Amino acid sequence: MELMFNDMHAQVDMTQYIKDCVDVPRIIKGCQGCKNYAKLWSCPPFGFDPVKIWRDYSKLTLYARKISFPKELTEKTFDAYGLTAQYFEIWNKERRKFFIELMEREQSTPGSLMLAAGCCDECATGARANGVPCIKPDRLRYSIESLGGDVEKTLELYFNERLLWGREGHMPEYMLLVGGLMQK
Repeated sequence: MELMFNDMHAQVDMTQYIKDCVDVPRIIKGCQGCKNYAKLWSCPPFGFDPVKIWRDYSKLTLYARKISFPKELTEKTFDAYGLTAQYFEIWNKERRKFFIELMEREQSTPGSLMLAAGCCDECATGARANGVPCIKPDRLRYSIESLGGDVEKTLELYFNERLLWGREGHMPEYMLLVGGLMQK
């Protein structure tokens, strides 16, 4: 099975990005339905105002990776469990690679902060809920959505892309990973 990759990036003025795509109350409300809400240190709710983090930086370089699936996957019919398992097997593997690449960009860009695609998975799920401190605070990174950024709008405005979802036992044509690098 061969996946196809298309990497994209866009540079955005932070003030404009905040105006166009950051809506903390609405996005965080959507986070409340996630199994990681209040369980991971990278997920809301936070003891700080996420908008402050956005405002600490002057520009944002957005990175998106479009991963297209071969027809052998998109034409195959899965039961609900199989579809979820197949999708998340690819998602987790590719998201991990993307995280490492973005972290390398951050390390080579002084004064920057990386935004991960999805939640940080450096520690066990539930550690926060059980009162266990973050075991890798130097690697803890937030995602665009955990800080109130609208990933769907980001994809539409800056990459002319849209999120696709699987339907009726079929994989979507592609998945998208979106992260970024905030710079002073």
